[in-house]
Amino acid sequence: METVTAKTSLLGNILKILPVARTIYCMVPFMYFNRVSVAQPRVFNFFKAVRDQESDLPVGAAGFCWGGLYTFKLAADAEKTTSGKSLIDAGFTAHPSMLTIPQDAEAIKLPISVAIGDADMALAHEKSLEAKKVIESKGAQHEYVIIPGAKHGFAIRNNPNNKEEVKQGLQAEDQAVEWFKKKLGI
Repeated sequence: METVTAKTSLLGNILKILPVARTIYCMVPFMYFNRVSVAQPRVFNFFKAVRDQESDLPVGAAGFCWGGLYTFKLAADAEKTTSGKSLIDAGFTAHPSMLTIPQDAEAIKLPISVAIGDADMALAHEKSLEAKKVIESKGAQHEYVIIPGAKHGFAIRNNPNNKEEVKQGLQAEDQAVEWFKKKLGI
């Protein structure tokens, strides 16, 4: 992202077209083949199969970026297994994208933990604060952590040479591990 947003010369600005074009080249097919109408049934059917085969084990979902949308949807508990069980027991997401706020936050019924940066371009800070307020109003079974300075992708795509980004990623990792220990008893 810094490649596109950095201040540079006229030639540098012209060359910014290349990473943007590469992103579009990759993202358009990704968005088509992973649109909600295609991906959601895959995700939900996977969790139904896991729950049906291993009904006594705790099940958690962790979603990053576009996977965060499905963690929110799973935590809404709208679909159940054939035996009537929730598909997951708890969810964790870092830098979720494609959310509709406040609707997706209002729908949450199962425990969820969210890690997001205050500099996330996929979920505007104002919308993030709105989601935090809605989720935290649901009680202590949920948590919403806003990490100062963290950008979109910080939990999985940080720069290993940037100590602050590494620290932010490790903070999200620790948050996820502690959350699942607490909520799933592992």
